[in-house]
Amino acid sequence: MSYSIAIAHSKGGTGKTTTATQLADALNIKRIADIDIHKGLSVINSLRPKDRQWDILEFSSKEQLAKAINETDQKGSLLIDCGGFDSEMTRVAIALADFVLTPANDDITEQLGLASFNRTLAEISQIKGEKIVAHVLMTRVHPARKNFKAITDAINKLEHLSMMESHLSSRAIYPSVMAESGSGVTSHIATNHSEAGKEVRKLAEEVKLIIRA
Repeated sequence: MSYSIAIAHSKGGTGKTTTATQLADALNIKRIADIDIHKGLSVINSLRPKDRQWDILEFSSKEQLAKAINETDQKGSLLIDCGGFDSEMTRVAIALADFVLTPANDDITEQLGLASFNRTLAEISQIKGEKIVAHVLMTRVHPARKNFKAITDAINKLEHLSMMESHLSSRAIYPSVMAESGSGVTSHIATNHSEAGKEVRKLAEEVKLIIRA
C-alpha cells in the first residue's frame, strides 16, 4: 500500500523536519518532496550514506506537486515537508495528501497557532468540497510528560484538528543521529530499541492505522 503524507503547520519551529526524518525512515519512504524554503530534508539527505539517500523531488509549480502526489500508487509512498508557512504549494499538499501530520508544541502560543491553522484547513476543505482533518503530534515535550489534557481540550474544539496518541519527546538522540548520519533513530541497531525508537515506531504504527481506517 502506497500513500502520501504531508507534514504541515503554518507555524515554524515545531519539529516538522525532525518528525519528517524519523517518519520517513520508520515507514521506509524513499520519495521526499521538500517544499520547505529552508530545504532541511535536502540538507539532511546529503548526510545519508549514498546507498540510503532519499529521492528528493523538486517542483517549480503546484501542478508538478499534484502530479507527484497522484502518482503514489505507481511510484511509491511520498512524504512532503511543507515548512512553517502558508503557500499555494502547501495548500495543494494538504488538499491532496492521504494524511496530514501537524507537529506542535504544548504552550499557549501554540494553541493560537493551531487555531489559525484550523482556519486554513477549513478554507482548503471548502475549496475541495471535502472535510480535511490534520493529526496533531506533540513534539519537543519533556520525556516524562504524559498528560496533554489542556491542549487536547483546545484541539477538540477545532473541527479540522485531531490529537494523536503518539508524541515525540525532547531527546538529544534525535538531532545527534540526524547530524551524524542524516537518519532516523529506527535506522540504527543501537537506537532502534531506545525510548526514542519506541516513540517513533509507535508514531509510525498510528499513522498506518489511521490511513488504513
